[in-house]
Amino acid sequence: MRIINLMVKEIKSYCRDKQMFLFYLALPIGLMFILGTALSGAFAKDVSINDVNILYKSKGDSEFTESFKSFIKKMEKESDLSFKEAKGTLEGKEAIRKGEYTAYIELHSKEVKIYKNSTTSVEQSVVQAIMQNFVDRYNAVYEIAKINPKGIEEATTASNSDYMKERALNSPNKPNAMDYYAVVMTTMTAFFSLFHSFQLLRGETVLHTSDRLLSSPISKFEIFVGKVLGILVVNMMFLLAVILFSKYVFKANWGDHLFLIFLLLATEVFLAVSLGICISYIAKTPQTTSVISVVFVQLANFFGGAYFPFTAEEGTFLHLIVNLSPLHWANEGILDVIYTGSFDTAFSVLFSNIGIALLFILITTFALRRREGL
Repeated sequence: MRIINLMVKEIKSYCRDKQMFLFYLALPIGLMFILGTALSGAFAKDVSINDVNILYKSKGDSEFTESFKSFIKKMEKESDLSFKEAKGTLEGKEAIRKGEYTAYIELHSKEVKIYKNSTTSVEQSVVQAIMQNFVDRYNAVYEIAKINPKGIEEATTASNSDYMKERALNSPNKPNAMDYYAVVMTTMTAFFSLFHSFQLLRGETVLHTSDRLLSSPISKFEIFVGKVLGILVVNMMFLLAVILFSKYVFKANWGDHLFLIFLLLATEVFLAVSLGICISYIAKTPQTTSVISVVFVQLANFFGGAYFPFTAEEGTFLHLIVNLSPLHWANEGILDVIYTGSFDTAFSVLFSNIGIALLFILITTFALRRREGL
């Protein structure tokens, strides 16, 4: 009961602080609106391309040609691509020189040659990707058919979906600017808990209330737990307000598993609070604590993608730095839940946050026991 009373006291004191409302509500919502609006073009999903007209000529075997014709019939049904068979090699190359077609394709025995129109680079990339996809599919189905009793003739028809099943691990659904900044501003706000946590116990000493608190019938452990629970509840209240505001006012996409996302954010707040308290006990002065906290939070924000999506080549030192950012973990876990429906990363981040936070709590508890006061 004493822990609950102390927790309620902390919640009331924080709720009376107007600066906290500005810091935890106005700041993330304002940044979310500014960045989500200003950088909307950088997250555009659609790329406008001109008509893609492709001329082709078969010089290969019948199986390869028939497979290609089945393939282009399906492509013409599902896209705006247009295919036409050329009467001769000279006609095809001449048409490309005149710019009448996007590309001219020659089909040889299990080989494709592409002659491109140099004035349509985007469309050429589309053609290249399509033909690479076709050749890869054909080669794969051909190898499968070698050991399949149904034979290669059936395997190379349009019904090869019976042999090959596709599943996108990287979902085609991607966040737009507002969706992205709704997530990263929320995780950034959660990590801002670190700033207030290092005053959680030291603040009692500054206000000269620590002696009176210690003389009351309550242990140091109960004081510590009550204060930590108080700041956790307050921060989660602010985060819930930010999430609901972004979801219903900015129409940001938070997916269908909001409870898991909220739980992950709670562990991030727990990690930030534990780290902040630990830093305050390790550092010698309040000034040192402030400097360490500000530098660490800003670096975590930058490399975690709070201001713009930050990527680094795998295996590099920069990639290692990015993976050390708690915000990178949280953002990756939340975005995976929303856009791929995968919970693996989220649960991994959730348990990692709890484990690291408990380590910081143990360090702080050991330091607290060695001190006479708070």
